[in-house]
Amino acid sequence: MEQPVDPTITLETCGPVSCCDVLPPAAADGACPCGANNNCPDPNELQGDIFVFPKKVEAFIFFNIKDILAFKEALRNFEPTSAADVVNNLKCISEAKCDAKDGEVPLLPIVQQQIGFNRTGLDLLGLSEKTGEDAFDRNNNPLLEQYHSLVIITACDSDGLEKAVKAFLELFNGAIDNVLRVDGKRRPGKLEKHEHFGFRDGISQPAMRGLTCPLPGQLEVDAGVILVGYAGDPLFDKRPEWARGGTFMVYRRWEQDVEGFNNYLAFNGKRWREFVPPVPLEPGETLTDEQGAELFGARLFGRFKSGAPLAITPVFDNPQLAEDKYSNNNFDYTAPGTLENSEKYCPFTSHIRKVNPRNPNSGLSIKEIEAAAIVRTSIAYGDELPDPNPRGLQFVCYQSSPRAGFYDAFDRFAMNENFPPCPPKKHGVDGIMGSMNVPKLGIVCSHDPLSALPQHFITLRAGEDFFVPSIPTLKYVAQMTTMCCCC
Repeated sequence: MEQPVDPTITLETCGPVSCCDVLPPAAADGACPCGANNNCPDPNELQGDIFVFPKKVEAFIFFNIKDILAFKEALRNFEPTSAADVVNNLKCISEAKCDAKDGEVPLLPIVQQQIGFNRTGLDLLGLSEKTGEDAFDRNNNPLLEQYHSLVIITACDSDGLEKAVKAFLELFNGAIDNVLRVDGKRRPGKLEKHEHFGFRDGISQPAMRGLTCPLPGQLEVDAGVILVGYAGDPLFDKRPEWARGGTFMVYRRWEQDVEGFNNYLAFNGKRWREFVPPVPLEPGETLTDEQGAELFGARLFGRFKSGAPLAITPVFDNPQLAEDKYSNNNFDYTAPGTLENSEKYCPFTSHIRKVNPRNPNSGLSIKEIEAAAIVRTSIAYGDELPDPNPRGLQFVCYQSSPRAGFYDAFDRFAMNENFPPCPPKKHGVDGIMGSMNVPKLGIVCSHDPLSALPQHFITLRAGEDFFVPSIPTLKYVAQMTTMCCCC
């Protein structure tokens, strides 16, 4: 049974929730904070991972639709987790943490699931109108085997996940085939919030106006930047009615060479005098080679592994700052005594600066910066070193337009040597994502010496884009009895 979003949930209520950096709705259930323009999404109608499923483990289940009518019959009994459900789940987690105080927090038996479809999958279900996204509508350059659909299932432990996956496969038995399952899991202990290179993930997420409570420094965007058919959707006038309230999921599986990356940082750590920012140090203060390696990595990423941003603490890590959600995202890239577009503290090529420029004077207006925003809900996969098997990141992001979101952030920003457009004109590619290609310029700072050898630490293994319909659209599709013949 769908539960309304509790309008009493506030910034303070969800404060103890440490596994999710996207905050839940401030109000809903008839008291829409978007205003009286009737353009406010109902969290009960949205599939919920846009609010970031709290999770320990996750299964990505790719499959093809074998029997359309049988699939629709099963779909009638499929219960996707709504955004409102996620809010209530986060509240339960918050209450459990408050009740536990300094004791061990019990794992709550929360299971969540969501479904999306590629272009062929939509056609098979009878949703044949073009979405307005040209590349998606052409099934352009898929990196997987053209799987029709992707279901994600999350849980707090492996037992809960296995039960949920088994229930899903039993429900759709005979309706689907060519099933591929790929699992992800949080890293152990204090590394739970960190990806395999060691950097804390998910600190900076956009807040949808009227739906989420922004923290200091958090980018606010119109709901239509993430959700199709609302204000902020760049293709608002081109969307079919059934697409409203949906979102596009970009999925990528990136394998990470963790040992190689760690060695690269260690090798360059001793060079810290060449790239340490020109800021005053205490008399006699110096960096150890280990601190140099930490700083080198931070200049690739834009934050220390703890999550502390270079823009605030440009030389030494500050774990206390990293844990302060009211400060760890409250910055831009200005630096005292410099022009507004300066890399005195944080290189132009650092990952977080490339994909989220923040400053309106970075060659983009604030609206352009907002338009490129994405909600990320990624999870690590693979075991820790020294296990010899692959490890990496199952990257997932949501936006109303993949072209304006993920692809602009990747092509227009991250892999564009000339971004941002300010002297010196060429800065280089993204310090992290650029390791998928041979960098033509230094990737630590525009003026840093070049590395002796090109480095490759990330390998793209798989990926595809899926449309995640609203819950009313799923119900509509499940009741359709005619099969589409336009595929």
